[in-house]
Amino acid sequence: MLGYPGFWVRDLDTGIDWVKIVNGEQGVILHQPLKAAGTVFGKSRIVEVIDKGAGKGALVYTERKVTDKASGALVATVTQTTFCRADGGFGGPPRESPPVHKIPSGRRTSCAISARGPNRR
Repeated sequence: MLGYPGFWVRDLDTGIDWVKIVNGEQGVILHQPLKAAGTVFGKSRIVEVIDKGAGKGALVYTERKVTDKASGALVATVTQTTFCRADGGFGGPPRESPPVHKIPSGRRTSCAISARGPNRR
């Protein structure tokens, strides 16, 4: 949610059928520890759009750089892949989807993150 621009794909100017989108993948790189208080600014951009073909949908890759408002320092980079199931067949250079991430081998580990404020249990 850091520097989230809102549900921009719902804007009619995008041409995306927002009712038929699915969040395909999301990632975050923290460039420094998050402060307990402060204001951040997010600047989003579309990195790439891949046309998978008519009836096959499209992939929209976005990136958001989140900076600390006071210092201008980069706090995080947030990436997202949105699968637009109803929006393929618009053209564009043919391109294969990026390779699927390898599933790590070895011992399993788990991690839980909990946000707790003064009034939450």
